[in-house]
Amino acid sequence: MNDKMFCRILVILCAAWAACASGVAAETWIVQDGQARAQIVTAAEPPRLVKLAAEELRDYLRKITGAELPIMHDRSTEYPVAIYIGQSAGTDALGITDEGLKYGAYRIVSGPDYLVLLGHDADFTPSEPWARNHGDRDRAQREWEELTGGDWRNPMTSLFRSWHKSSGIWTQDEGGSLQAVYAFLRDQGVRWYMPGPLGEVVPRRESLPLPSVDKTVHPDFAYRDLRLGNVPGFPWEDFVHHLRLGLNDQGLAGSHGMRLITSGAEMKANHPEYYALVRGQRNTKGRGAGHACFSSPGLLQESINFARAVFDVFGSDAVSIFPEDGYNHCGCELCAGKTPSELVWTFVNNVAKAVYETHPEHYILGGAYTSYREPPESIEKFNSNVVVRISWMRPGLDDDARWAEYWETVQAWAPRLAPGRLMRNANIQWTASTGFPIIHTRSIARELSAMRGIVLGEASSVPRNPQQRWEHPGLSHLNIYVLSSYLWDAQQDLDVLLDEYYTLFYGPAQAEMRAAFEFAEAIYPREGRPTPSRVSYADRVRFVELLHQARAAAGDTVYGERVQMIIDELQPLEKLRELQGMSEARGDVKEFPVMHNMAGNSKWQAAAQSFKLDGQLDELLWTAYHHGGGLADNLTGKRPQHATRFYLKWYEDALYIGIRCDDPDAGNLNITATAKQDAAIHDGDCVTLLLETQDLSYYEITINPAGAVWDADHSEGGVGEAWSSQAEVATFIGDGYWNVEARIPVRVVSPGTSMSAATGRVKMVRKSRPGCRRRVKTSATN
Repeated sequence: MNDKMFCRILVILCAAWAACASGVAAETWIVQDGQARAQIVTAAEPPRLVKLAAEELRDYLRKITGAELPIMHDRSTEYPVAIYIGQSAGTDALGITDEGLKYGAYRIVSGPDYLVLLGHDADFTPSEPWARNHGDRDRAQREWEELTGGDWRNPMTSLFRSWHKSSGIWTQDEGGSLQAVYAFLRDQGVRWYMPGPLGEVVPRRESLPLPSVDKTVHPDFAYRDLRLGNVPGFPWEDFVHHLRLGLNDQGLAGSHGMRLITSGAEMKANHPEYYALVRGQRNTKGRGAGHACFSSPGLLQESINFARAVFDVFGSDAVSIFPEDGYNHCGCELCAGKTPSELVWTFVNNVAKAVYETHPEHYILGGAYTSYREPPESIEKFNSNVVVRISWMRPGLDDDARWAEYWETVQAWAPRLAPGRLMRNANIQWTASTGFPIIHTRSIARELSAMRGIVLGEASSVPRNPQQRWEHPGLSHLNIYVLSSYLWDAQQDLDVLLDEYYTLFYGPAQAEMRAAFEFAEAIYPREGRPTPSRVSYADRVRFVELLHQARAAAGDTVYGERVQMIIDELQPLEKLRELQGMSEARGDVKEFPVMHNMAGNSKWQAAAQSFKLDGQLDELLWTAYHHGGGLADNLTGKRPQHATRFYLKWYEDALYIGIRCDDPDAGNLNITATAKQDAAIHDGDCVTLLLETQDLSYYEITINPAGAVWDADHSEGGVGEAWSSQAEVATFIGDGYWNVEARIPVRVVSPGTSMSAATGRVKMVRKSRPGCRRRVKTSATN
């Protein structure tokens, strides 16, 4: 351990201990020599999070001292000290209340024989009609329509996703007393860096004095919503980590809320004038249906009525009037000549003005996003109940040029809104693939310290995988820890926070882990769109080499287990070196990430169930999100005369590939094979897929317009034509183009068949009659 760094951390911890112990009488202890001298006291029927708070305090004091404090509802004379958690007869007698404590704020107060850990606590009770599960959605929707008389979607049909059924806790439960307990435990040296026992740091000592303390703590940001998604599926350790970090869910997330108003079949049928005019047709059918005409007087009134109904029925803090994703600009006469920003924000503001007359205590939420990210010049001041959520990628904001662009947008919005009416949403801020970590602690600290007092808080999501676990906790936990810390205290010193983290979490490997993570943060792309796929293989190799150095320094200890967890989330070093050599050999070829569709997502379940392999490329799997790219000329690198577009999706156990090949003479395609494994296929029009997996390189699948397939396994250095990809293929020849649609299994079905992959790459080559080849490589992660 670096002596200077050790001394710095030791001073911090000793100062914290001195603060806790100051003014303590020698005989006044919570735990003395491993024996409990205090009891935990709650109300007889405490709120859910107060009950959890008592259990968490008991369990962690046992881990620290070995003593177990009893949880009681009345103070006993058997124990000289009482620790009151939450409001109870004991706190009432002391005159200590939760007045003024909102959004997780808390008080910690001690006296000669007591310690109070108190905040505002309340159990969330959902209002009817809400859906208990997926199967209950139709019932909730019918009751909502009967209650309101509207053709809108019920906003509470997914509310069950916020309910951790096994514990009974809702993410909307308020638990200021729980945050007081966690703050007290942090004062004792406890830290939670990752979910589970491996992710926590718990000091050991036999005695714990009763501190002399009287402090009230308010978070710098009221809303600290890193949404978990499908909460019922989260294991307890993953779920409770969210609470230990001081995060909350106060109902101001609200992405793309206009879809609740415009997505219904009845609304589209009865009011086509509500929808954007696109290429002469109202946007009620087909690809991207449901986008609004924001000049429609009828839609304005519909939105006002919807917002009022939500406030009356559910009592929600806010209603989202955030446009459907993938904004489609309306071409009607009323919208002509107006920018997306002017149309969207005039509409949002008009809804807010009308709703304010009847519901002045509630908010109308809009999103500053894509083509309507900037405020319109036509609105100098928005109505006071308008809340704006700015969507902006946080990685790279430590770069001065990127920061200046972002800060200009913030400063354009802030004076137009009432104080504290900005929210923050950060896209692409977690490690979403195993390619490379998105570490951006400096960007987090820079932004939140500047945004204190300007924004209400954060509304984003934690990284999660289809199994509803925190995804890549080894790679992503540091960002989340720093972000949650800054949401409470945006003025803290980042270097002090990181010094403590590296020292406590990695012990003898602290210097090596600091070098690894600081390297990853320093070389992450700042120009263009910062994504992990833009990090070179040379840098990926270097990062993993640094991790292996840390692993060696940590030895066979808990520190070594933590480093090994991070290494296991990445590709093996040997494979990365192999891919580095292959990448350097084939030169600079553009990369696209594959869209990973989570199996637990109902939208993608519907897409998979409705999928029909017919070569048309018109299924929901392709149209719900456009995620793909175009092939470039292999010789010039430029766009070829006849374009080739591709789409890639990963769902459950298969890679779905859609390819459209433009060809003005599609009626005269050069088809040289019609049977499987006919090598003549390569002499005519065809597309070839070269698939590299984490373990093997590479497989080849060639498909022509007639649907003929030739595949081979090149992983052993030769051409293994006996191998079968088991690809399901359909083709379609249209007017001026031909399509390929393929479903390729990605898990082993039987020895020698299919393709096994956890992380892989797809290289596409199209060969057409002039003989030019166009290629692209993509990275895929399952």
